[in-house]
Amino acid sequence: MLLEFYKDGFMISDKKELIDVGDVYSLLSKTYWASTRTKEIMEKSIQHSLSFGVYEKKGKLIGFARVVTDKAVFSWILDAQDFYRKFDFEDNKCMTKPL
Repeated sequence: MLLEFYKDGFMISDKKELIDVGDVYSLLSKTYWASTRTKEIMEKSIQHSLSFGVYEKKGKLIGFARVVTDKAVFSWILDAQDFYRKFDFEDNKCMTKPL
């Protein structure tokens, strides 16, 4: 799947080659839910999920989220930080908008 969404100078993309595991580790290691994960576990979770990076204009990763899905009727959004507010995805609005 190749998705890109642009708003206010930011980009959300599911291109895994853009996702730097070190940057994701830096973001998620500050959260209460992922602070004990290793880089290796994070890399594996990125590879086995629909993974999305949020990037500034110059390409710097500033946010990350993953979706675990059966690609038919179920999906579960994980590892998302507060960046979704910048994209007006509050209050489950993201469930009704294409990423």
